[in-house]
Amino acid sequence: LEKMPEVQSKVPRTLTRPKGENVMTDLLEAVREGRKETAASFDYGARLTEFTLLGNLAQHAGVGKKIEWDGPNMKVANLKELNQWLKRLYRKGWTA
Repeated sequence: LEKMPEVQSKVPRTLTRPKGENVMTDLLEAVREGRKETAASFDYGARLTEFTLLGNLAQHAGVGKKIEWDGPNMKVANLKELNQWLKRLYRKGWTA
């Protein structure tokens, strides 16, 4: 981060702790109270999850392969075989 001051200024130094016992009770209380923010920030969590997912895809791609990520569609654009790791196969009668 020290090499990227424009990013460093946007990274929060601390995250809000849940008001309730844990993040699940905080979410339920937020729904009841009409709060838009929860301790488990979906904006933060979604970006972190996507970043981690890309790391896992890189492991499956192998050394020296470049992944072209289509963020809006949440798919790999160039190495189509990696897209199998982005979904779950469901048993007959069950859907996503």
